[in-house]
Amino acid sequence: MAVAAAVLAAVVAAYEPHTFLRGDCPYYAAAALSLLEDGDFDLRDQIWGGLDVHATQVALGARGEWFPKHPLLMPIATVPFLALFGLDGALYFNCITVLLLFAALARLGGRFTSREAGLLAALLILFGTFLPAYFYNYSPDLFGSLLVTAGFLALFAGGTRTAGATLAAAAWAKPTNAVFFLGAVAYAGLRRGWRAAAACILGGAPIFALVGLLQFHMFGAPWRTGYDRTLVLAGGTVWLVTHRDFFDYPFWRGMREQLFFPGRGLLITAPPLWLALPGSVLFWRKRRPEAALLLATCTMLFLLLCRYRFWALSHAGNRFLLPLICLAVLPLSFVLDRLRARPAGRGPREAGT
Repeated sequence: MAVAAAVLAAVVAAYEPHTFLRGDCPYYAAAALSLLEDGDFDLRDQIWGGLDVHATQVALGARGEWFPKHPLLMPIATVPFLALFGLDGALYFNCITVLLLFAALARLGGRFTSREAGLLAALLILFGTFLPAYFYNYSPDLFGSLLVTAGFLALFAGGTRTAGATLAAAAWAKPTNAVFFLGAVAYAGLRRGWRAAAACILGGAPIFALVGLLQFHMFGAPWRTGYDRTLVLAGGTVWLVTHRDFFDYPFWRGMREQLFFPGRGLLITAPPLWLALPGSVLFWRKRRPEAALLLATCTMLFLLLCRYRFWALSHAGNRFLLPLICLAVLPLSFVLDRLRARPAGRGPREAGT
């Protein structure tokens, strides 16, 4: 209840009509409104001003439509909230996402340590990083991070097929989250055998099939996304660009800046990660397969974004690395459990799996 009150207080203090829609958020909301009002995703009835205003934010459909550039899962999930509460429903959806994320973080953090350590780690992640800047928002990154966290929780609890479905949904919400689905398949196979890996794949298959069908209908091929057909206006000429070409940033510069850039760097905007570093050693000693999964997937995400030209396009911190920050709840819980247990002269407690 205290967490809910704190989130609500932050939102109420910041509230002015529709100001929570910043950056890409208006286009996610427009997609939800289009589905609610028109039964489609063609945004030409929801946005005005032409490409002078909306260039780089919409994608050209196979038949000339203006489709969302961004993934559709969050807009689809938001439709009931918009139907009930109007555009402010997107803000209510975001608040619920924050609270569900906290609950998932606390459970994941306490999976292999004490419940108290997991709860404290979740509080540090939620309030000790740049996440509060996204309470008053309509954030696909929070939504995707919730699905990643829930997917890992299901995976470690033995729900391999559920984990596959949840992590596939996370990849739909944010394509870079596909690294977590791939990691889960590898973990399931190496830890529990090929049947578990197959179950994970089967869990995700319907999600990926649905995404493929939507993309075939919208863009003419199941592998083609809105990021591959983004409309850009330059010098009075309309161009189609693909975001695949934007992974051209100098690698070492991207690595350095993602860690230390003022206002954006991971180790500056998420101080609890400093405490998670020694926790990673404890995590590795106690739960090596799970620690290896966490290390591999988070490293893949980080290295991928080192090459992304627009990695710094966030109003606070580096929102693209939110899943990494959320999963740090695991090593953070281990070090907090050790610190909590030290006065009693005992080491960290390991819960059953």
